[in-house]
Amino acid sequence: MAVIPSTCDAAVYASLKFCNGETVLPGIRSRVYYISKANIATWPTVVSDWTVMANDKSQNAAHGAAYSGNFTLASDAHWDFIDLVANNGSVTWETQGEAPSQTIKNTASFKHARIDAAAASVQSLALNSDLVFLVQQRDGFFRVIGSEAFVAEVSVSGGTGEDVTSSDAGSTFEVSCTDTAPAPFYFGTITTEDGDISADPTSAE
Repeated sequence: MAVIPSTCDAAVYASLKFCNGETVLPGIRSRVYYISKANIATWPTVVSDWTVMANDKSQNAAHGAAYSGNFTLASDAHWDFIDLVANNGSVTWETQGEAPSQTIKNTASFKHARIDAAAASVQSLALNSDLVFLVQQRDGFFRVIGSEAFVAEVSVSGGTGEDVTSSDAGSTFEVSCTDTAPAPFYFGTITTEDGDISADPTSAE
């Protein structure tokens, strides 16, 4: 049996419990934020030091799963948003590759109601751009689809619908990106054209 180096052999794992009476809220909220990676000056950091976790087990829950700090944007840059059709979006993740180089493929799918030139323009520009998306879960927590190390891919689709009562009309986006953890959480500042907002649902802001 292989011997794990001493810097890695401490108990860094923790129990994952679920309490009776807890409620899990599926789905995402009705607005996502996005920005070109070129407009991100510096990225927040993630906890990835096994030695730190061995000495402070409270860090384990954040290992690769959450960013610490803020996205620092280029001068005059801000996050744009896309308003979504309610109950028509999700975030998913799955393993890809082989050990010791396995990673996670994170994917977000969502739909915008409009089918006008503005919606078509955003879809066209997104196709060959490297974008980063902030998707808010129904419980208020934000997940990041995008990576400093990997390029995000955007696929688009849509349609006009067939009749006046059809709910099929709309512009659909599917964003996928390789990362080292399932859609990392973000608790920092989101700088928008209307001012800064906090991505931390426990914040008093």
